[in-house]
Amino acid sequence: MQRRTLFMCLFLATASILNAQFGGAHARVPKGLYTNFLVDDAITAAQKVAYGTGTLPNYPNPALKPDPTDAILVNYFSTLLSNPGVSGLAPMIQWKTLNPNNPGWNPFSAAPGAYAWNALDDVFTAVDRWNKANPSSPKNVQLILSPGFNSPSWVWNDIDMSVCGKSGSGCGSCDGLFLATPPVPAPSHLCGYTLLFEDVEEKNKGPFYTQFPLPWNPVYQADYYRFLIALNQHLQQEPSNSAFVAITVAGPTASSSEMILPTQKYWPAVLTLPVPQYPANATIPNLDIPTAWNLLFKNGFGPNPNYQNSDLAIVEAWKNAIDAYSLIFSGITLELVSTGDALPEFNVTDPSLLLPAPGFEQDCDDPTNNLRAMDCAADTQVIAYFTNPLVGGNNAKLTFEAGMLASSSALKSGPDTNSFDIGQNGIKWLAATTASGTAPLPGTPFRMSRMLGGLQFDTSLTANLPIEGCPNPPLTSFDCSTLNMSQGFNFVMALSYFPGTPAATQYTLSGACSGLPECYAGDTAIPANPYNNFHYGNAPMNMMEDYDGDILFAMGLGNCNMEQIAGNPSAGILPDVSGCINSGPDINHLQSELVQANTAILSIAEGPSPF
Repeated sequence: MQRRTLFMCLFLATASILNAQFGGAHARVPKGLYTNFLVDDAITAAQKVAYGTGTLPNYPNPALKPDPTDAILVNYFSTLLSNPGVSGLAPMIQWKTLNPNNPGWNPFSAAPGAYAWNALDDVFTAVDRWNKANPSSPKNVQLILSPGFNSPSWVWNDIDMSVCGKSGSGCGSCDGLFLATPPVPAPSHLCGYTLLFEDVEEKNKGPFYTQFPLPWNPVYQADYYRFLIALNQHLQQEPSNSAFVAITVAGPTASSSEMILPTQKYWPAVLTLPVPQYPANATIPNLDIPTAWNLLFKNGFGPNPNYQNSDLAIVEAWKNAIDAYSLIFSGITLELVSTGDALPEFNVTDPSLLLPAPGFEQDCDDPTNNLRAMDCAADTQVIAYFTNPLVGGNNAKLTFEAGMLASSSALKSGPDTNSFDIGQNGIKWLAATTASGTAPLPGTPFRMSRMLGGLQFDTSLTANLPIEGCPNPPLTSFDCSTLNMSQGFNFVMALSYFPGTPAATQYTLSGACSGLPECYAGDTAIPANPYNNFHYGNAPMNMMEDYDGDILFAMGLGNCNMEQIAGNPSAGILPDVSGCINSGPDINHLQSELVQANTAILSIAEGPSPF
């Protein structure tokens, strides 16, 4: 039974009214190759151009209107859009960037200064300019939002207020649960955040601790959903607002919109509270991830055994998020980003906790790892809910996996290739099985909505070419010490993205591993049942996402900085890449491959979805 608070029910009813206001006849869908980028990194780079390398002001700068950063960002986004191999932008935006201050309880009458829509406006301004100048080849936007660790600090004050009526008191923290000597008073069962979990996706910047919101906390959920209502309202006012085609479902997340939460696989084996008022040995000795989650579950849900050693609370939080997005947004595509190996795991003997959702058994067929079986089973429960035709509102639906590598080949079985755990084969199987309409869920009495498909590069080729582009043995015999950018991109396309799609035969590996059956991309040239335990063909994949660094490299701008690419309009400095632009066979080949991939995806993608 899915837990709902009275407030959540009232909230969803309000959102439903809003959804009806902005309904439409067809759902817009993403199609083609999109460039994604971290908006906050782009803001910082643009600010350094606008203000120099000293202390940067808050963004947007309250002392300057307009902020000169925005004109730089518009030019940068316009440069990305000018690549003929790109169908649109997929900005990755932190919640706190767009909503730095508390808007109050009414999403239709926010407190002054609550929202800072500048970066979002810059994205749509760039798209609007492109579409007006190129009406025969319009481009569009997918939004990728990041709450979790990237939530604004005022949320913790709201949670404090809900616990003891004192903003900023810290009484909403759950940290006391993890102390060897229990504090007095004990943390409230309504506590909603903790500093225990490090943001491991930010480890490249050093140890990074910030408050982490409990996915099921009703105050956190309500604050985030109010933000989504305000976001949807603002999007209606954007120029070329019809270019907004998709948004990723998020909320019960850590550092992105992916289904990732603190888990044994990625987090430290022993956890310690980095809280200044407690000495280093104050944390429970040898505290690990499963124990920490069970302490949080017991505090929030009481002695109910269903919430111990189980991902039930996480699954319920994801269902709440899907329902909220379904009611807030209308006429677009809702995207669910799977991972399959990044939800909490527990050592259990109860086999029922390891069972995938009916019809999704092939997603989790890895009998060698019970921990991964539990995690994957929880993912399938969420995906099964998402595929229900009664869920999603007046929107199309798409699943995608955000870890595509050349080495995660769709043509090779085994846990090192993403064949298990709702990887790219699971995404393609859904798209193929439900192509063009609702379809039976095999082996069950249920049906599924049409589910579009997409894949995102795990990392950019420019950031880590050997990791992203190398099809490591035993997939091929290619010597990756000689790998270049265009070869890496082709390996990703030929081994991972296009196998099992109608465009598979367009991709070959040009003798890189001649004679090995797993090197052939066309269905007629590979062994029977090539996609591990998935049976599909002609998957109509709709979109792919690659990072802006790769797009710039293909344009010869890989060595150019933000000022060279975008200029500084407020200072009268025009873009000038004459001193940094490069050319050469690798660059030219990569650009041709971007265009080829974009064209191929557009040719196999499914169109708008009638409600």
